[in-house]
Amino acid sequence: KYYFQGKDFGNYSIYYNYRHNQLKLWGETATSLQGGIATQHRLLYSTSYKMKIVALHRFYSTHYLSTSTQSYKSGSRVQNEHGLLLGLNTYLRPELHLYIYGDYAHYPFTTYSSRQASNAFTTSMQLEYTCSNNCSILLRYKFRQRPQDNKQHTSDHKQQHSVKAQARYVIGIFTMTTAADLTLLSQPDKDNSSGWMLSHKATCKPSKTMRLNIAAAWFHTDSYSEALRFYEPSLIYSTGSATCYYHGVRSSLSAVKKTGPLELALKYCVTHYTNRSSVGTDLRAYNGSTLQDIVVQGSVKF
Repeated sequence: KYYFQGKDFGNYSIYYNYRHNQLKLWGETATSLQGGIATQHRLLYSTSYKMKIVALHRFYSTHYLSTSTQSYKSGSRVQNEHGLLLGLNTYLRPELHLYIYGDYAHYPFTTYSSRQASNAFTTSMQLEYTCSNNCSILLRYKFRQRPQDNKQHTSDHKQQHSVKAQARYVIGIFTMTTAADLTLLSQPDKDNSSGWMLSHKATCKPSKTMRLNIAAAWFHTDSYSEALRFYEPSLIYSTGSATCYYHGVRSSLSAVKKTGPLELALKYCVTHYTNRSSVGTDLRAYNGSTLQDIVVQGSVKF
């Protein structure tokens, strides 16, 4: 009902920014030719260099239309959403960094998974301990609740708990990151499901003009619903994350070399599934258990 229609389209916006001592307030309000409104306001208050408090309010009407809007949202589009985010960023000690936030969103109109007005909630807490200049440890917990109707077509929700433990350390010319991810999911009319992933990334700079990256992940999920995101070193203008689901291994190798104004880059990725004989569906179906990608880039700076 509120997707793009007709032959005419327009989008206009106004931006503001205000700062006073430790307080900063900024935002933007936009409207489309069809009459919809999208507005977002952010407030940042720094009590000291050790503590920052942030608040973000947004309202996106159901009939607001835009082709390339970049804005914080809980749903899939900048549309049909009214929400508020509150966050705290502070150093409990010089080496102990805490970041926590909570986000509430209301969807006045139907969504992909719910036929009536619904709500969503997200909260996350991250604690990072810096052991030294060459080592840090990170722990993160995240809870997500999203609307999802049950088989009786009445309002219900699904809940997801995610935990991440990560260590980052430097050994010689190598910068490495080792991580473990776990997710638990409950959905209406379905059994509880889970997924986990173990990953490792390493970057080395043998010279000022060359960089090598290697990354690997071992993952195991019950279905696509528990898919885990693996952020691997990427090339410029290309995606740096892979969606890992079912049972398998993901690995990548990349190299970047600079010679004067010329920069050459190469990346090779392979994903192997141990419990699938085919990957994807319909037009994107692939008859095989191994996917491979090769990216080659060249750029010249004038």
